[in-house]
Amino acid sequence: MIGSNHSNGDGALFLKLLGIGGLLFSWLLVFRPEMKVYWGRGANRPLVSAQGRLAFALAATGWCLGVFGANQWLAVGLFMSGFVAAVASAKQDEDNHVARTGAHLRKPAKPEDLWKGLCATDAVFLSITSYAAIRDHFHPPVSQEQKSIHVIGVVLLIVSSLGAIGLHCIRPHNTSAE
Repeated sequence: MIGSNHSNGDGALFLKLLGIGGLLFSWLLVFRPEMKVYWGRGANRPLVSAQGRLAFALAATGWCLGVFGANQWLAVGLFMSGFVAAVASAKQDEDNHVARTGAHLRKPAKPEDLWKGLCATDAVFLSITSYAAIRDHFHPPVSQEQKSIHVIGVVLLIVSSLGAIGLHCIRPHNTSAE
């Protein structure tokens, strides 16, 4: 129906079900270490360590708290700390896998390619956060939840802007004289 909030209710319900499912699955992996879980896809993949499982469970707990409207700062803090810890754990698990098997998972990226990828990613984040900041300027947030999301958006806008400046400063220079 046009003008109804029915679709918003379905979206919130989907996020809550996703949160509950992720929460149960992630903590199941923590308490059942005999279950084998691998990082990524393909034949040569490292196993997820106990630290990676715990980090994923913390991130899922933060997500679940967020979609159920619990303390937003706690939810964001748990999610972000779990996400960062999972990224660090994935790198450590990959290094351990390479040391144990001797097989590299992927060839190292060239610095120019890495720089281009970071620029593209930063451009997407900068576009999204700029749009959100402009929108919030003309339609200020009203509820506490909207204000919390607005603050997170402003922080991401600042981080994306600093990232763009940093990427400009470290841009690769053409060393060949043509």
